[in-house]
Amino acid sequence: MRLAGAAVVRKRRSAAGVLWEDGRRYRRLVAGGGQGATHGLAPLAIIAIGGLMVSTFLTMVYVPVVYSLFEDGQAAMHRLLEREGAKVEQGV
Repeated sequence: MRLAGAAVVRKRRSAAGVLWEDGRRYRRLVAGGGQGATHGLAPLAIIAIGGLMVSTFLTMVYVPVVYSLFEDGQAAMHRLLEREGAKVEQGV
């Protein structure tokens, strides 16, 4: 944080930077290297790390795969309906 005249200017951090710093903080808690009496916070840090891992997996892998499956299914349904519509128009 720097003072620029009378205004306070704060440096914005990216979401990845915030997650990286939080991850480092949680790893220190799990390893017992935190400052002060943090030995009771290790289970909380383990849960937080697990939550970050699960949410990252869901966001980066699961959601795109499910989206792709629905999109492919929709395209197949459109092709099927177009074929069925053509058969009805021809009187078959």
